[in-house]
Amino acid sequence: MLAQIVLLLSLAAMATAADDCPSVPNCGKYHLPACTMDYRPVCGTDGNTYGNECVLCGNIFKEKLNIILISKKGEC
Repeated sequence: MLAQIVLLLSLAAMATAADDCPSVPNCGKYHLPACTMDYRPVCGTDGNTYGNECVLCGNIFKEKLNIILISKKGEC
């Protein structure tokens, strides 16, 4: 029983730590520069909140930046 609890706590800690790592936006799935208007905010590693992942990709494309990652889902 104790081993199961330790295992569950370890898995929970690893899942939480994985969420803290910046992720690369999947810009290939969008038809830039057109993006939908749905609001699913993402926080870029540049400190800006983007309305959704597509908007972040549009900004990367427009500004020719390759260094903006998604630091977290939701507002900054």
